[in-house]
Amino acid sequence: MEVREVIEKEFLDNYKEMKRMVDPLVFGNLKSETEMLVKDARIILHKERVIEEGREVIEETKRNEEAEEMLKKEIVRDKRREIIEKDEELQRMEKEIEELKAEGQRAKKLRDMKKEELECEKYGYKTESKILEELEFVRNK
Repeated sequence: MEVREVIEKEFLDNYKEMKRMVDPLVFGNLKSETEMLVKDARIILHKERVIEEGREVIEETKRNEEAEEMLKKEIVRDKRREIIEKDEELQRMEKEIEELKAEGQRAKKLRDMKKEELECEKYGYKTESKILEELEFVRNK
């Protein structure tokens, strides 16, 4: 048994010595490399979170700018109405403008009808009476 114990003791000593030599070299490097990879992964996750938060802030900013623009338009419209209501001459001019706009719309419709009439003559789509009825309808509006 003595020989066996000596061999086992020597084997254990060699094993411990090898383990001591290998651990810092291999496993120490693996451990430090793993720690570096974990740190890199944390940095990447943090950057992704920051990017996502940045996108959310940009979207919210766009929504706020659109809302602000709408409010500005409403304020201008309200102030315009308020100013017009105070002055009778401006009210008269506003009515004239509205009438001119309506007349412009009618003229545009008439132009479109004439254009359609010309195309119909060109290709023979509609009868002349149908076109005249439509023109009368537009003129009466």
